[in-house]
Amino acid sequence: MLIHKWLRNLALGGLIAVPLTLSGCGLFSKEANEKIDAPPADVEMHMMNETDTLNVVKPTTTKPQIKNGLTVFLKDSSGMLAPITLDVQVKKGEDAVKRALEMMVEDNKDKKLLPVGFQAVLPKGTVVKNITRDTENKIATVEFSQQFADYNVTDERKIVEAVTWAVTNDPSIQKVQLKLEGQTLNEMPVDGLPMDEPMTREMGINLEITDNGNVTYMNSMPVTVYFSAVSPDNVQYYVPVTRLIEPSADIAAASLEQLIVGPLNSDALEPVMTPETKVKQIERTKDGTTITVDLTDSMFEANQKTPAEMLQAVILTLTENTAAKKVQIKINGETNVVGDDNQNYGKPATRPTVVNGMKA
Repeated sequence: MLIHKWLRNLALGGLIAVPLTLSGCGLFSKEANEKIDAPPADVEMHMMNETDTLNVVKPTTTKPQIKNGLTVFLKDSSGMLAPITLDVQVKKGEDAVKRALEMMVEDNKDKKLLPVGFQAVLPKGTVVKNITRDTENKIATVEFSQQFADYNVTDERKIVEAVTWAVTNDPSIQKVQLKLEGQTLNEMPVDGLPMDEPMTREMGINLEITDNGNVTYMNSMPVTVYFSAVSPDNVQYYVPVTRLIEPSADIAAASLEQLIVGPLNSDALEPVMTPETKVKQIERTKDGTTITVDLTDSMFEANQKTPAEMLQAVILTLTENTAAKKVQIKINGETNVVGDDNQNYGKPATRPTVVNGMKA
């Protein structure tokens, strides 16, 4: 039922008109995988070690320590939307959702607080006039000023995605209704993206379709996975991508499979796993609040630190697609899984409250 509802929004929202040529000749495309065999594990590890000695620029491993920042959705240099947690403290009595949306307005008074390489997505001059909440139904109604309607048609869906995901970042809100100068928006004002029902995260973000020839818009299901990117300031961050794939009864396994497949747009995003990674087993507690996933990959040895970038992407992906609140990760059956950030991921871990913490 939810999938059919999501696809209805997808079709009516004009995604079918979006060019879907991202698969191209990416590193992990189907064509490349058929022609190039992966190197043996020992050679693969040697190659990775060798790159450590090369004079290449790598993402910094030291991220800003932001404990209780403000999460906004901004457009990066590749045009992808990403959640960015800014070092902005919400004042007592201030509406955090309203503050976040105000910082997503182009050329806003706090634009100097946005990190290099990211830009606001809401039209210049937009005023967030009011936000009301229906706590029983978990719906927030956001009223914008007339300037909200002054945008390029190509930005329409990104604007709706950014607003929807930013507002629903508040765990007490699941649905978003938009108003323009007091009038409920049943469709977007420029290209008519339909909003006759409140918007949810089911609409997806950074939409794309798998290069599997069996997938069609009417025969597919969405999963949202988190890939990696690097900012102009050389800071690694995660980008959520909603991908249409073949329908599956196990959304957890399906989402991890797509995480392993990697990004289709290799110019904008980077993989967080190798193609050799396999999902050996997925277990759930009876109430579904905790998922334990056992990954196998010959490149990882016992007691060896594992890239936190990969482990965090697994947690973000599984908590985004399922009802799980915690994720426990095993590597090759071992529960002693310590990331290179010195965190123990072999114990059930909750989704981080700060994603992509950055400072201007």
